[in-house]
Amino acid sequence: MGEMLEFPANENRLLYLGKKSSEQGDDLKAIQYFNDSYETSQSLEVNYLLVKALINVGRLETAYIYMKEYEDDYREQSELQPLYFDILLKRKQFLLLEKWLLTFDRASHLSEEFKQTLNQTQKYWTLVDKTDYTNRLLRIKSIEKVSFIKQKALLQEMNYLTKLDFFKLSSEIFLISKNISPLIRSQIIDELVQLKYEGTASILDVFGQLHHHAKL
Repeated sequence: MGEMLEFPANENRLLYLGKKSSEQGDDLKAIQYFNDSYETSQSLEVNYLLVKALINVGRLETAYIYMKEYEDDYREQSELQPLYFDILLKRKQFLLLEKWLLTFDRASHLSEEFKQTLNQTQKYWTLVDKTDYTNRLLRIKSIEKVSFIKQKALLQEMNYLTKLDFFKLSSEIFLISKNISPLIRSQIIDELVQLKYEGTASILDVFGQLHHHAKL
């Protein structure tokens, strides 16, 4: 008889079976095992394996929810960064990716790969299969016509803009419109700073006075 495998804890057995299923190409079964293991004992390892399997079967939004539980690790650990990039790219969160890539070391090989892929993908979604992006752009442009609550929601939706469109709308609408909340405008300025915007801009202050050629 062959030697019997012993598992010190149930979650180890579930993790083993999940990995085995992944190796055999059965991601649906792997997800079940990884999910059961994760419910028993949460860890970054199981989270990563579960997220990866979910992506393989096209369950992007569920994978994103799980990834958010360890987002700092995905952002900072080089072995996790490709999966993090893939998830945000598939969700078309272009501006969020631009901000994240600015945190990389300039000599980073991964950073250059990510930038090239991001540029190619942005071109596709904004120039070829552009219906979704165009509709989102129109919604965001309406920000000065909606309530403060809706302005906050649209602020979050700006993470799906390209950097160039965000810069353009900031100078044309976000920073100068009297109908945009000062709180929203201050967050727009913070976004521009994070994106290392180097130009000057006209900015409406809290008293309604417009300042031209302001440096951020």
